[in-house]
Amino acid sequence: MPLLKNGEYKVTFPSNIKYLEDIERITSKITAELNFEESVRDDLSIAVTELFNNALHHGNKE
Repeated sequence: MPLLKNGEYKVTFPSNIKYLEDIERITSKITAELNFEESVRDDLSIAVTELFNNALHHGNKE
């Protein structure tokens, strides 16, 4: 997963629930690389998972 020049990570996923485990894994990897405390890593993993779920639920209106 490449780190961009400005110190940010950019990860893009299709709008599909099957990528949820990948998102959780990548979130854990990035927060571990940044040496976040375990409780913070857990909180961020939950937050990112919720963001993805909300995007799927509310963004897929056809």
